[in-house]
Amino acid sequence: MKFTLAILLTSADLVSCASPGNRKPAGEQSHYLPALKPDGSKYHADDPALRTGEGGLTIQILQTMARNHEFDKLNDLFNHGVSMDSLPVGFSAGKGDAFPNVPGDVEYMLQFFIGTAWKGKFFFKSDDPKVSHGSNRIESLQASVPPHGPKPVAKFKTYLLERGERTDVFGQDLAVGATSNFVVLNYAHPVMEHSNNSFVESLLQTGNTGAIPVFDVMVAVPGKYGPIYVGKTWKGTYDLKTETFTADDPTSLIAYYFLDYNKGALDEQAANWHWVEGKEDKAAYYTKVK
Repeated sequence: MKFTLAILLTSADLVSCASPGNRKPAGEQSHYLPALKPDGSKYHADDPALRTGEGGLTIQILQTMARNHEFDKLNDLFNHGVSMDSLPVGFSAGKGDAFPNVPGDVEYMLQFFIGTAWKGKFFFKSDDPKVSHGSNRIESLQASVPPHGPKPVAKFKTYLLERGERTDVFGQDLAVGATSNFVVLNYAHPVMEHSNNSFVESLLQTGNTGAIPVFDVMVAVPGKYGPIYVGKTWKGTYDLKTETFTADDPTSLIAYYFLDYNKGALDEQAANWHWVEGKEDKAAYYTKVK
């Protein structure tokens, strides 16, 4: 059985610029923050304008939108993101959903992966605020193994880009419609040293039999706890020498995914997930993701 893997990737409903008391219910917003601040500068992760509080977007709301096939709303969010001054840093909580055009058997496995095993991503802090690397937070995919805290699996390189930058990273404009800058995740070489889940990584590796290489693009939007990322995943192939990704079909996604790096989202995730074999070993991300 083929297994399509979507990595990564957060947003919910349209974001209102009105005061919290006048904000419409999630999914019914009609206004967006401008991509840049009035003075032309970009937003910072701690910017109060990106923290909407109660009634704001969460990864759960966004996943529900995807499962309800509210793709027009999700695409509007993607097209009306805010431009950030740097890549996110640290751990994120994550949720996602397979796109309905994915073949049935593949969609089943993808839904299991996103809905059960995948918990988010980890981004290293970098000297360059626009270039870094990281990995995914993934539980074991083996049904015989009791649930345990996520482990670092499937590394990537990540870049904060403006349209037209780093065409060596991906050969097509996969951020069509986005009015803000955006983050891309490149999985040209996903296999980690001393891997915890070689099955996932082998599926992502271009050149392997039955491989399903993927590429992520995400934008930031205001959320309940702070900026939240709305991501799209494509299937394609990599030139392993240049690490350039080419989508099989630039107009066809395999998944939406959503990420929230804010403490409130991580606390909420921790409160709702219970692992049989102890807590997540967060130190492992710093020693194994190189």
